[in-house]
Amino acid sequence: MRTFHKVLFVFGAVILLLSGCVPAAKTPPSTLVPSITSTQIFVPTFTPTLQSPAAIPSATFTAVPPPEISHLTMIDALNGWASTSDVPFRLLFTHDGGETWKDITPGEYEPESAYFLNPQTGWVLKQISFPGHPESIYLGTLFTNDGAKSWTQYPTGQIWPNDTLHFSDPQHGWIVSSNSGGTQSAVFKMYQTIDGGRTWKTAKAIPPTPNPFWGPDAIFLQTGNDFYFDPDRIIILHSDINNIQPSGSLRFDITFDLGRTWMKQSIPLQGTYSHLSVTNTQVIFNDENGLLAVFLQDDPVYRKWIFYTTSDGGITWKLIPGELDIPINDWSWPYQFASLKDIYITCGNAICASHDGAHTWQKMPQNEVLVQTNDRRLESLDFVDASHGWIVVSNFNPNLEYTLYRTTDGGATWTQLHPTILPYTPPIVHVDTTIPTPTLIPTQTPANHSS
Repeated sequence: MRTFHKVLFVFGAVILLLSGCVPAAKTPPSTLVPSITSTQIFVPTFTPTLQSPAAIPSATFTAVPPPEISHLTMIDALNGWASTSDVPFRLLFTHDGGETWKDITPGEYEPESAYFLNPQTGWVLKQISFPGHPESIYLGTLFTNDGAKSWTQYPTGQIWPNDTLHFSDPQHGWIVSSNSGGTQSAVFKMYQTIDGGRTWKTAKAIPPTPNPFWGPDAIFLQTGNDFYFDPDRIIILHSDINNIQPSGSLRFDITFDLGRTWMKQSIPLQGTYSHLSVTNTQVIFNDENGLLAVFLQDDPVYRKWIFYTTSDGGITWKLIPGELDIPINDWSWPYQFASLKDIYITCGNAICASHDGAHTWQKMPQNEVLVQTNDRRLESLDFVDASHGWIVVSNFNPNLEYTLYRTTDGGATWTQLHPTILPYTPPIVHVDTTIPTPTLIPTQTPANHSS
């Protein structure tokens, strides 16, 4: 039950934490997302009202080329969805752990983001042209509660591209949308739904530093800082990427009331960490409990993950004794926070896993499947429990190709999958005409604006 774009709930490499003044009163949310619990099942409780639905039927296909799966997200050991790199883009679903797939693409699919609570219930964000204005687009939300046999399409609005979609239950969800803010900067806006994606409203957040060009409800950040949002909190984490010298601390701004009050936090890095640069941060929450991972770096000598935990929603943080060294010759470090306790990180040619919230780590045997070179990279990593996991490997020799592997022993051994698409009937898309098409608004761009 994860977002289609895998980085969990933080936008990595474009944008967390402690001291400062504490808000007088912080009310816990009534509905806060379980961060990533891949075994929890929700049952949808609403049925959309349709007016003159437009059904788009298609013929049954029997011969389907093998898919080029470039990214997948599994719900459990058998069920999950994936996107393809081949054109036209396809959205796929598997019920047998990735060996066979069915095409669940809702019409002409331009991949933005997808989210499934369970094998029956899911949402997709899709680009749609304005009637009479093919050069302008808005986003539509498509909803299924029958395993993607059919979709209902709602007009979401002119939300920026690069969207991450998340739902905590069949009714409540949110979108974090990003855009370029000009030279070495990015801008974020947040949207929420309380009716299962049928309608969306902007989460009107007040940024810590207003930027008149982007309006009052946009969060403007320098490249390298990290951004986190859920209905309870916004966290801006500051990296050392643009600093001449390491700051010696973990710095972030946090708000519990959409920016009406901000807390500036700074946690000094202890001992041998103080000379290292903070280059990446990742965070997840489950109610008031949270886990923060900090990547420290001093190239080409030293690379390390350290971890903090909170039990009060992010007001105070405590350093966890466990840490994880990363070999200096690693090309990339795909990682996954499957829950507050279960973390998976590639470390060299092996998988390092923790099942106690980063206190202790287990390193699996090295495996040639995990080897990375100039032409071969690990694109994504996805575990649903301590045993079952998947990786996508890209190979650039001679053309870009993707290979899918699966493990059933926690990453000790890997088996290459040869996915095929089953004969299928394309799903029917019903267009809900009871919701007006959004008003056409000129697309806002940074032009020559820079901070």
